[in-house]
Amino acid sequence: MLIALALAPLLVQPPAVEEAAEAPVLVVRSRADLGLAEATVQRALEGHLADVGYDVHVDFAPEQRPWPPAAVRVELHPAADGGLRVELQRALDPRPWARTLPPEPNPDLRLESLGVLVRSMLSAPLPEPEPAPRPAPEPTPRHAALDLALGYRGDSLAAAHPWHSSVALDVAARTHQGLALGIALAYTPSHAGAALSLQRVGGLLRLGAAFRPTQRLQPAVFAHGHLEGLGWSGAPNASRATPGWALRVGAGASGELRALVRGGWFVSARLGVTAWIRGATLEEQRAEARSTLVRTFPASGTVWAGVGYRWAIDG
Repeated sequence: MLIALALAPLLVQPPAVEEAAEAPVLVVRSRADLGLAEATVQRALEGHLADVGYDVHVDFAPEQRPWPPAAVRVELHPAADGGLRVELQRALDPRPWARTLPPEPNPDLRLESLGVLVRSMLSAPLPEPEPAPRPAPEPTPRHAALDLALGYRGDSLAAAHPWHSSVALDVAARTHQGLALGIALAYTPSHAGAALSLQRVGGLLRLGAAFRPTQRLQPAVFAHGHLEGLGWSGAPNASRATPGWALRVGAGASGELRALVRGGWFVSARLGVTAWIRGATLEEQRAEARSTLVRTFPASGTVWAGVGYRWAIDG
């Protein structure tokens, strides 16, 4: 029993000794004659960096040699004014940066300034890593669409009929590339004026480009062709004018703004101008006298406003 107790201390394993972490290496080089000895620079830097834990190596070899592996590289150059230029590059920061010490004839003060400068440069914080680039937002998909709308159309006609109001049906389509086209049909009920009642039935074909600056607002511009039948009735007494119809043909341009509301519904407004290639003039003959009852304007302005529904077409 006594023998076992005596041998017990010999059998117990000694505690493991932790290996000291390797100190980061700082290499100082210069290929120029600085008037400083390697040993004095070594001692000066070791004194200033003793509490930081850098393993300092100074090498003033004049020939060009590859750099050894190091956490910090310091290269010394004589400045043009007689000072000392210090270039430092850290392995964790690929961007080199430099500072220049002013001329100092006293070697001890020069070494002291060098140690203070290198320590301050090492104490500078590392730059923040650049954030990863954000992925570009996916473009909002553009869909082809089919629109159906019902609205009011008003336009100018003639001096005796300055403004006509109509009910209009509008069918339009838009492609993925922004091409827009449409057909509008309008009916103008009977309007009395200058002893005649006029009514109109017409159609308009337009082609243009639609834009989409926002999700809800969609402007467009168009060129259009206009074909219309103009009917008259109610000629004055003693006139030989009989009811009939005349054809008008015109071309023009318009601008439109559509605002999407909710669930496919939209409101729309359109302004346009039409030049009439073929107008209409109604005259009457009484005995030897001839008079004009209605002469349509050579050009007319149009306003259209309505509400409609859009069907999106994926493609």
